[in-house]
Amino acid sequence: ALPIYTLPTAAAGKQYCAKNSYNGSAADTGILTIQTSASGQYIIYNGTETASGGYLISNGVAGDGACVVGISATQWEATVQSGNWTVH
Repeated sequence: ALPIYTLPTAAAGKQYCAKNSYNGSAADTGILTIQTSASGQYIIYNGTETASGGYLISNGVAGDGACVVGISATQWEATVQSGNWTVH
């Protein structure tokens, strides 16, 4: 199964990260999904907001990584990304 990271309810100052790293013998690869916890929660990535209850998905290459920082009770801001991510 591909890694799916479900965020808690957004709150200003909370931070969570996900990244493809190293599995002991080679670089980790695989699509990463960072999703909100419920309808009414959003992730903002490069000026675009996800749908209500939406998610970000990576292209699955080694080194994919993103962090999200809570900026309100309903919004996460995606920062410090590597790889290509898509807003859904």
